[in-house]
Order: sequence, then C-alpha cells, then structure tokens
Amino acid sequence: MTSKCEVNKIRAQVFAAETQQALTWSIAKDKPGNKVLAEKLNLEQEKEAWLTRHDRDCADLYGTLPLADGLPVMLTEHYDRNPEKALLKGRIGYMKSWILDDREDSEYQNNVRYLRYPPKTVLVQFTEWVLDEDEDRKVERPCSWVLDGMSEAGVYPIRPWNRDWFLDQRRQRPQLGVKRRQLPLAPAYAITAHGSQGQTLLAAFLDLQIGRGVSAIASYVAMTRIKTRHDLLIFRNFDRAVFMQGEPEGPSLLLRKLRGEKIDWKAVEEKHAPKRRCKGPCLSVKMKEDFSQKEWENKEDPHCKVCLQRLKEQGKTVRCVKCRAWCGEEERTEGMVRHCHLSRLVCGACSGRSGPRNFRKCGQCGKEKPETDFPASRWRKELQKRSCNECANARECSSCGRRDDRTKYHAEEWEKPDGQRRCKDCVPKRCSCCKKAKRREFYSRAQWVLAEGQAQCSDYDRKRCAACNVLKGSKHFILAMWEKDDGSPELHCLEPRGSINLILKVDGASTLK
Repeated sequence: MTSKCEVNKIRAQVFAAETQQALTWSIAKDKPGNKVLAEKLNLEQEKEAWLTRHDRDCADLYGTLPLADGLPVMLTEHYDRNPEKALLKGRIGYMKSWILDDREDSEYQNNVRYLRYPPKTVLVQFTEWVLDEDEDRKVERPCSWVLDGMSEAGVYPIRPWNRDWFLDQRRQRPQLGVKRRQLPLAPAYAITAHGSQGQTLLAAFLDLQIGRGVSAIASYVAMTRIKTRHDLLIFRNFDRAVFMQGEPEGPSLLLRKLRGEKIDWKAVEEKHAPKRRCKGPCLSVKMKEDFSQKEWENKEDPHCKVCLQRLKEQGKTVRCVKCRAWCGEEERTEGMVRHCHLSRLVCGACSGRSGPRNFRKCGQCGKEKPETDFPASRWRKELQKRSCNECANARECSSCGRRDDRTKYHAEEWEKPDGQRRCKDCVPKRCSCCKKAKRREFYSRAQWVLAEGQAQCSDYDRKRCAACNVLKGSKHFILAMWEKDDGSPELHCLEPRGSINLILKVDGASTLK
C-alpha cells in the first residue's frame, strides 16, 4: 500500500504533466549532529536515504517537496494563529510562485529541476468557502484579507523552517539528532482523517482499512468531509465487522441524557470509576477515595487508608525504600538524602544492622522470594533495581516490552543493548512472494514458524474455503477462522452461500485521497 507521503508526490507529478509545467523539487537540507557523524560512516548514502523517509519521521517536513504553479498544498504545522487568517495545520491553499535562494545554481534537465537549497519564500494563496447568493450554494474563493506589499487577496509568504528529528526516535532517549531545513508544506492530495477534521472536500477516495490504535470513529470523520455519497469512492476492501460493534457508550449516554431517559448512574460509575487493588493486608479492589493521594500515585504497592491505619496500630509506620517492608521506628535507619530534602528510610535488614529477611519482592516479576533466589549483588538493592535469578537472565524487547529468556531471541539480537533488542516475534521476516520484510502480525500462525524465504505473508497466503471450494486470502476470512488449518471442514469465508457479496477490509489512518 502506497503511503500518504508517496501519493502526494505522485499526484503532484500528474498535476504538473496535466498543466504542462516543468516540475521543481525542493530538496531538504539535513545537518547531522555530532553523534550521527561519529556513528555513520557512509554519510552521503545515508543522507540520500533520509530524503525518502516518511514526513512524520522527520518532524513533518518532506525530504523532497514538489513545486508547481497552482499546485494545491497544505500546511504541515501551525503557521499563523491570527484569528483573521487562521493558518493552522492542514489549511489548504494554492501555490502561486516562489523566490529561489541566492546561492541556487541548479538548472532544468528533462523538464525537471532539483534545487540545491530550499526556496527563500513560497507564495501560497489560501481560500475559504463562502455563500454565493446568486447560485444559493457555497463556493471556494480567495480569503478576503490582504497582506502589506501583496497585490492579491489571501496570498501569504511561507518560509523554510528548521526542525530537529532523530534517527533513533523510537528509543526511550533518542541520541542521533538531525536538523532539517524545509518548507512546512505538503501537496494536498492525500490527508489523514484526523488532519481533515473541520474541512469540506468536493470529492474523495476513502480508505476504510483501520490499523492498530485507530478508532473506527476516524472513518466517520473522513466520510463526513464530503457533502453527498455520490462524491465518495471506497478505495479498497474493508472489514465490515469493525463497523458492527454497536454505538460507542459515551456518545450513547450523552444522547440518552439529552432525551431525558432514566440512566442508572450508579452502575455507570461502578464500571468506569478509577479503582486499584490494595497491596496491603486486605488485598481488595477499592475506589480512588479509599486511598491517600500519595498511595494512589504509588504504582508499586499502594495501601488503602484502612490498611495504613491497621499497620499504624501495630506500630509499623515506616516503609523501607529498598525492600518495601513496613517496620517500626526502632527498626529503621536514616539513609542517604534524595533530592536534597527528602530522606530515604532504610530498615535494619537492608542496612546490614540486623539479620536478613527471609523473603523479598522481585522488582521485575513482583513475586516474594527467599534470599537464595537472588544474586548477592541484588539482594540489598531497591525494589526497582532488585531482580531474582530468573529475571536477571531475562531481557526486555524494545518493541513489545516483554521480558523473556535467551530462547525467545536470535543470537545477534540477544547481545544488543537495551532499547535496540527485539524478540523473535518482533524481528521482521521476509515474505517469499512479495520480498518485503514484515512483522509477526502480517503472517498466519502456520506461516510464521516457517524459515525466512519460505513463509508467505497474509497478502499472498491462500486457503481453500470449505463452503465455496475457492482459494482465498486472509481478507476473506475473520481472524479466528483464518487461523484454522487449510482444508479444515470448518474453514468458511465471509461470503454468504448462494450469492456474490463484496467483502470490504480495514488499515491505518483512514486516508482521503
């Protein structure tokens, strides 16, 4: 599937050809930081690869931006928040002209020009929809405001921006920084449902494939950008089941309230009110008001007010910051100072002044274990840094966050540092048909266990429907049915028997094109 960024560039080239214009490309200037210079050896090749990256990975600035007279473009960032102009992210206008950099010395070759430096200024004319009283409908016209020095209404100068982005942006603390200089513009041919909010479009192709982390409401937002269904085309198949889950609970409750219907608010509160399990003697799930503010914010071992009162009656008023055990005043010692004003209270067992405790909690798995199950260097550590022998041999995957032992990692991945290590399920495997490296979720369970070069991704994997006796891809089966073995008599596709039915399927950010 072509990305939004690539669709914009392809459509810009088509626009230039249809209007018989020579296309100009503004090439972004990337300046790598010192750590990038020290790590990357073939920097020139790396820079060429950076220009092909998706704009969202590069601070919403295109690596290569097409320029043409009359080309529809949109802002990729808020540019002017003045209420009169409201040049915010996603605002659409039309390119009028541009002023080249004083150092520019490139020339046209084969009707195409690649600029060595981003233009100093690009003039964009922004429009608005106004009611035409003669035709009794809304029409698109240039904005009414005029800037000083401009001869036309709605024309605004857009200048290049400098923005920082990171090659290792998915790490917890990115280090490999790059500074990019480019115009904050993008061709306005493809846009996400989120970016299209508040806009009215004449017509659109709509992609209803819903990806991970995207709500089905995004499709509703996209569909309501067009006035009539005659101006809308569905781009590809989508999964109907996503849109058959019933109405969302929040908007449904609001409508019932506005209609004056009777609602059992106690049941709603019981279902949605914040709760947490007390890790004290009661071990029960309680509401937020049953905890003090300090204990509610405690993510490790919160104690409710009742349990704290019970511990206080037993004379246990101090919690050790290392083993997290409650003890009396006589059992604790004063430790080092934290943040220059908060003292860290440590029990006698953790400080070595009294005999060791029999059991302590592991900071990784959360289980109470004896001292023999901990490395000697970890037994006296704080809870966050204390790990048992079993967890000490486990490492965390940077993609899914799971902690597993060596058997769940490839040998080369196991040796990588934290933040770069990926388990077997998260390392992409190359499909034998499309030759693309894809992650675990793009393969069926039976195909994923095959060796690389033999596995087929879900786009090419086929199974025979027991009902219609036809080989079909994963988009024609629900997920639970697709996991069944090929040839199983229970394997049935989505098509109803005796009729032909178009099965439509769902992805990432509901793209309007």
